[in-house]
Parts: sequence; structure tokens; C-alpha cells
Amino acid sequence: MKKIVLLIVCLSVIGFTYSNNTEESITSVQPGEADAVSVCDTVSNNQKLREALEVLIHADPKVLDALNTVINKEQQIEPSAKTKPADTFNRRLYVAFDIRADWQYNVSGIDSIRDSHAFTGKFLNFMLQGDINKYFSYKFRYRLNKLTKLTDFFEATDYAILTCQFNKNWSVSAGKLVVGIGGFEYDKAPIDVFFWSGYELGIPSCYEFGIQGKYTTSDGKNDIVLQITNSPFTSATYRFENKYAYNLVWYGNYKYFQSIYSLNFMEYDQNKFINYIALGNKFNIDPVSIELDYMNRYGGRGGFFNDFSIIGKVIYTHKYFDVYLKGGYDYNMSQSATDTDIMDLTVLPGTKYAFYGAGINYYPIKDSKDVRIHAFWHSNNDNFKAHVVGIGVKCLLRAVDKK
Repeated sequence: MKKIVLLIVCLSVIGFTYSNNTEESITSVQPGEADAVSVCDTVSNNQKLREALEVLIHADPKVLDALNTVINKEQQIEPSAKTKPADTFNRRLYVAFDIRADWQYNVSGIDSIRDSHAFTGKFLNFMLQGDINKYFSYKFRYRLNKLTKLTDFFEATDYAILTCQFNKNWSVSAGKLVVGIGGFEYDKAPIDVFFWSGYELGIPSCYEFGIQGKYTTSDGKNDIVLQITNSPFTSATYRFENKYAYNLVWYGNYKYFQSIYSLNFMEYDQNKFINYIALGNKFNIDPVSIELDYMNRYGGRGGFFNDFSIIGKVIYTHKYFDVYLKGGYDYNMSQSATDTDIMDLTVLPGTKYAFYGAGINYYPIKDSKDVRIHAFWHSNNDNFKAHVVGIGVKCLLRAVDKK
């Protein structure tokens, strides 16, 4: 050990002596004197090194023990005493436009009505998402194609959400939210759906102002959301109607199974509720996935299972494309169509509506869905001779994508 200490001390003395003499020579040398000074410095350095080594070789052992103790104490300094790294939090910022346009051909199926067809812009979305700090984040989506006048600004806003993330398990969000209703058809962004169930066509609004709390399990596979919003049946022109929606949602995310289940109490009129049990299921067996949604609606009259919707979708996914078949059935025999107090304003009494269709989505960019070319066909039992066929393109333009 003493030999090791001796070696360390020797190297330290050599380094100190060399650096000290180098600094002195740099400050004293004038232009044109470099060669002469270099020779003198070499001789001087060698002489000082010999003297230092001579002292250490003949040093008292007690002195070496003392040096050894000092070195050991220096090595035992706790990491906490060292300089702490600076906060490395990085703010996310995402700004993008999402655009979809289709060419669509509508077969009327009625001899007296001509078929119609045209190119049409379907969606023009502006999206903004990011962090304020490590606790607060925001998310915003605005449909530019829905804005007809400035007073409709918030009606054209899908969501505008501020979230406070207390820790990895708990968060609170407020603003204009997606009303928490179960089902995979309901959960998809409208720009990614080409034909809908009767319930989706009938609900007045999927986005309302409110507040929600969310609990996420530690493994990240389950979210439980408790939400209060304005009722979807609130007037779009006059909000102060004292009507609310109370929603409890479970989002499950496992390897072979995903869920979006909800229990909802919706005021369709003041102090008059219709209740939903919505069960969204998705089964994943690569490369095939199956979505199966069931929604039961009950307003207190007409039998518990007399008002429901069921929707199914089978998707085959490839690296560059996916192909799907989709169909569903909306049924409401809970009331007479002539009743004055209609409980279900989405699927009206007397409805027996079946729909079906198919489509394909092609993604020309490898490992990206930013560009999509799609084609679809659908029909329903209102008129089996009526059909809709379309082909179009969707493009996600990322202006800023900082992570």
C-alpha cells in the first residue's frame, strides 16, 4: 500500500510541477524567445523532478501513512456532497394540421332521385399539445371546417383540456372534454370513421365542458375516469339549462384485450335521466383484431333491454394497409313513437336500424400513418338499394413535434 501511495504522490508532484512551470513559461515568454526558453525549461524541470523524487524516497514512513489516510478519506466522500445535476425536464410541444378530402358517390336507390357525386373536403383539424411544466399539460383540437362565424368558436372546438398530473397515478383535467362514453366506435377521432351507427349519428355532441379525475394503475394498463360535464343534450345556443352528465369510465389495455366500459347518467331534460351501460371490447390476435361494442340505454320505462345498440368490426392489419368489415344494429322499442316525453333522443322509439360496410386504408410511408389513402363502401336497411362509395386521402402535417 505504501508503494502505491508513493507512486500516486510522485505522479501528483510531477503533474503539479509540470503545470506550474508551464504556466510560468507561458506568461513570461515574449515573441521570438520560444526556442531558448524551451531548452532552459526542460533542464529546470528535470532538476526539480529529481529533487522531489529524492525527498519522497527518503521520507519517514509516518509521513506516508498520513498521506495514505488523507487519500482514503477523499475517496469516501458521499455522492450527495458532489454537485447535483440540473433539472432535465423537457417540455413537449406538438403542433399539427390533420386534413381529409374524399371523392364520394351516393347511389340514391330511388328512381325519382338522381345519384350524386363530388369531391369534398371532410375535415381540417388544427391540433396543439404540450407541457407547461412537469405537472401541467394541455391538449387542444379545433375543426376549422366547422367554423361559420366567430360566435361558433367553441362549437368548432372538439376539446381544450388543461391537465394537472400529481404523480404517475393521479391527475385532474378541466375544460372542454370528450364526454366519457364507452365503445370503440365512439372513441375514435371522427376523421378516422367513414360510416356510423345510428347512435353516433343521433348524439347531439360528443364534447362538452366539464371536469374529470383519473386514476392510473401503477402498471399503466388501467385508467379509471370519473367525470362531470354538461349534458350532450344541452342546447348549443343556450348553455344554462341545468342539465349534466355523470360518467364513470374504465379504459383497459392488455396484450390481447382492450376495454372502454362506461356507466353514464345523462339528463335529457331537467331532473330526467337516461342511463347507459356501454361495453367496448377489442380482442387482438395479430394480425386480426375484433371490436365489439354493446350499449344498453334505459330511462325507467319500457323494459331494460328494449333500447340498445350493438356494433362489430373485424380488422386485418398489414405493414402498409388494413382491411375491415363493419356492421351494427340499433334498436329501440322502449316507447311508442307518439309519446310526448321521449327518453332516448339519440335512437328514437320505433327504430330498427341495421348498417354494414367495408373499407381499406393504405399507408404509403414505411412505419408511418401520417399519409393515408382510403376507400370505403356502406349501406343500411332503410333502403337496400342505396349505397355510398368513396375514396380519399388523409394527411397529418406536423409543424412542430418536439419531445
